Amino acid sequence: MRRRDFLRATGATAAAGASLALGCGDNLLAVTSAAVLEADATGAIVWLGGSAGADVEVTVTTLAGVAIAERRVRLGPAGTGWFELTGLLAATTYLVVPGGLGPLSFRTAPVSDAPATVRLAWSADCDLDPQFDSPMLATLAGLDVDCYVSLGDFPYADNAPGAITRAEYTTRHHALRDDPRVQAVLDRTSLRAIYDDHEVRNDWDLGSWAREPDRHVAALAAWDDFFPLRRADRTGPGVRYRRWRMGAHVEAFLLDTRRFRTDKAAADDGSKTMLGPVQRAWLVDGVRASPARFKLIFTTVPLDFGFTDEHWPAYRRERDALLADLSGLTGVLFLSADHHWFASHRHARGVREFQAGPLSRGLLTPPPAVAGVLVRIHEYNVGLLEVDAAGVMTVRCIGADGGERHREVLSADDLQVG
Repeated sequence: MRRRDFLRATGATAAAGASLALGCGDNLLAVTSAAVLEADATGAIVWLGGSAGADVEVTVTTLAGVAIAERRVRLGPAGTGWFELTGLLAATTYLVVPGGLGPLSFRTAPVSDAPATVRLAWSADCDLDPQFDSPMLATLAGLDVDCYVSLGDFPYADNAPGAITRAEYTTRHHALRDDPRVQAVLDRTSLRAIYDDHEVRNDWDLGSWAREPDRHVAALAAWDDFFPLRRADRTGPGVRYRRWRMGAHVEAFLLDTRRFRTDKAAADDGSKTMLGPVQRAWLVDGVRASPARFKLIFTTVPLDFGFTDEHWPAYRRERDALLADLSGLTGVLFLSADHHWFASHRHARGVREFQAGPLSRGLLTPPPAVAGVLVRIHEYNVGLLEVDAAGVMTVRCIGADGGERHREVLSADDLQVG
């Protein structure tokens, strides 16, 4: 039984399911949001948001209702708390009941040698201002995916008056997580995320960090309260880029295109970088060594074909060197967001990219199409990617009404870097 079918069958009794949590009467007031983060084949993070200092009881069960974990989590000063689940079974659906919320449903990834079907969605740009209302979040919640990858601007913490202190950033994050439309998405799948610019301030880089260090430190401290990483992924101070497997056919690499980015106004010489030398080496070495048929590279900003100096053309030397380092590999696909329209691109060396979003923010008008721009779709959207057990990839653009706007079927050989 797929998770969507199970949740439809049990939706009328979701409140009764909350009785699985111990002491749930107090929890009804204490917990206002919850999420499952960073799920892989054997574990995940259960994250909670609510009242600072509150104790929240959480039960994790199988679909059959067998309890596998019961935890009491005390929410910290930011009104957040979390714990790491380990020892889970691969390719298995679990339910999480945190206090009066839920159940949240998530599915662990297949083991790395299993040729199983996997489905993920990706997008970006979630601003809950009523002027951007659409059914897009409800559509995303109904897609029945193994995980959703958010490529930034979740939330828009710099909307006027822009957040400056850690407490102000925390308030913006809580406002987004507490919204029932966002919680509906988090009820149905696990989340992986990286920031872009608006979680801190518009167009931030190391230059803006030097001018406002306290603000940038506060913003990322708040981010870490809402997006904690698995213990194995905490590889060093400030490192939030990471990778994960989804069965035999898929390995994903999630880049941080902000924290190590030098000033965009600088000359594009050998020292100008979006990734920094350590992250770039990590990416190239990881992709080249990956045995997966498909290597998915998530970048918050596109490789080309936009209209600002905020994406990869402003760092052309590094981008071109990166693609050269991946030359000869098959199954390499870039997935991006940020520009507020869906697009299918073919770049130099035959490199393919799909760009998705926005979820809930103003649509932007793209510049005139040039060679390499294969498709553009100017509406709210989410990207949907599936790799079946036979190793065939299908990428779709899904509109706010749930309709399919674009589809491409790809083999690993179709995604060769020349």
